[in-house]
Amino acid sequence: MRTLHIDETNNLAIKEYGSQETYLASIFDVLGGASLKWLWFDPHSKVGAHKAESPQVYIIIEGEGWAIGEQIEPIPLISGDYVYWDKGDRLEVGSDSGMQVLSIESSIPEASIFRIR
Repeated sequence: MRTLHIDETNNLAIKEYGSQETYLASIFDVLGGASLKWLWFDPHSKVGAHKAESPQVYIIIEGEGWAIGEQIEPIPLISGDYVYWDKGDRLEVGSDSGMQVLSIESSIPEASIFRIR
């Protein structure tokens, strides 16, 4: 068994797609499969609009924010909410006050790996 710790000191800034004040730490990657990442959204931050490269889920762990998909208006998010995108869906997420998110992403072609209720 190993015990590890994730915090803001061991992360990478997300700079693609015009993203602002958003950081991630990779927890694990499965070669050719899936990845699990922890994301920090500082106040007034966002992951800029882009097409999802693979199916993915954002689970809001702490704080609040918003998500924009194909719709124009932001959908509010709070702790306990989760958002799912299929490959090719428009993805934009941000926070005015800060939030922490667990991201699960899969490069496996079958989107059915995520059982969304």
